[in-house]
Amino acid sequence: MGNCSQKVIVNVSAKAKASSSKSCHSVKPCPRPCPQPFPPFPCFLCPPGPTGPTGPTGPTGPTGPTGPTGATGPTGATGPTGATGPTGPTGVADLAAFGYVYDLATVDDATIIGGADIPFSSSGPLFNVTHTAGSAIVTVLVAGTYEIDYSTNITLGVGAQIALAVNGTVDPSTPVSAVIATGTVSGTAMLTLAAGDTIALRNNSLIALTLALAPSIGAQMNLIRVGA
Repeated sequence: MGNCSQKVIVNVSAKAKASSSKSCHSVKPCPRPCPQPFPPFPCFLCPPGPTGPTGPTGPTGPTGPTGPTGATGPTGATGPTGATGPTGPTGVADLAAFGYVYDLATVDDATIIGGADIPFSSSGPLFNVTHTAGSAIVTVLVAGTYEIDYSTNITLGVGAQIALAVNGTVDPSTPVSAVIATGTVSGTAMLTLAAGDTIALRNNSLIALTLALAPSIGAQMNLIRVGA
């Protein structure tokens, strides 16, 4: 048996032989390697030896399939306000004043002698502009720069001239001469007016002119305040 100390109890009876495969004990641990048992004993028990060193880590296995998407987390806190953007272009201002007047001439008043103002029988929309039907005078109630369109539709009066008179005096930028015997004579002016100024459309010549009869428009004037 070498250096393995052991104590074995043997019973040669049939009962002992039948149980001999279940009874095999050592007095103290056997050294490694453990010697083989003597026949007819089927076992020779030795205690387990110490755990060997851990082997090297095996290679990483393949990546598993992607799991299901998790639930959406709560909304984060609002971030700080960004810087103010550049100022946009200036919008179109509301019209502070405008007016439209026109004349439906009759046989009695169609001829305008030289130096006379043309009466306007009717008016269209007026805002901060006043006019009395049949009057030649239009009054502005708000100071500012006005764009004024004016015209006559004549049947006689070649060589006559129309112009705008401000407070009774012809503005030198406004005269327009009639170079045709029949048709439209028109002009446009930009005038700076004070509140209360009056505007008239005048025959600024010594030649009489005759306006087209109603239902044609014999003369008209349109005023729009476009600036302060």
